[in-house]
Amino acid sequence: AIVEGAMLHLIYVDLIENLRRHRRERKEGDGSTTTRGDDIAGAMSENLCELKDFLASACSDGMISSTERRQVRELVEKYDISDNQFKALLKSDEVGWTYAEWK
Repeated sequence: AIVEGAMLHLIYVDLIENLRRHRRERKEGDGSTTTRGDDIAGAMSENLCELKDFLASACSDGMISSTERRQVRELVEKYDISDNQFKALLKSDEVGWTYAEWK
């Protein structure tokens, strides 16, 4: 279980790095300028996407390891995700869990 958790974490980190690079390249490629408000909203949106991607990966096998739970808690705290946002992410089509199932 520890090795599996470590492998999932490595895959997740690689996925997130590629996603961020792709978004950065796309943003640089369109030549658009953003305001500070757009930057904040974009960062929050990216944080929610990152957490949703991790949740989808962690929940895909129908079980959550203690390592995955800890990593989710750390992301929720790091990005200051509200309970309502977290519950919405769990209910998303990509994750497909309820809050009760998570607890």
